[in-house]
Amino acid sequence: PLRGRTTRERAENLIAVAHPDFRAALRLQAKQLNIL
Repeated sequence: PLRGRTTRERAENLIAVAHPDFRAALRLQAKQLNIL
């Protein structure tokens, strides 16, 4: 569950379940938004 987690933890969990083709782009965008 994402409830009770930090924004960073939520982003990491969502990226982990994303399709492998999209993970790098999602991680990059999260870093640009200062989430990771």
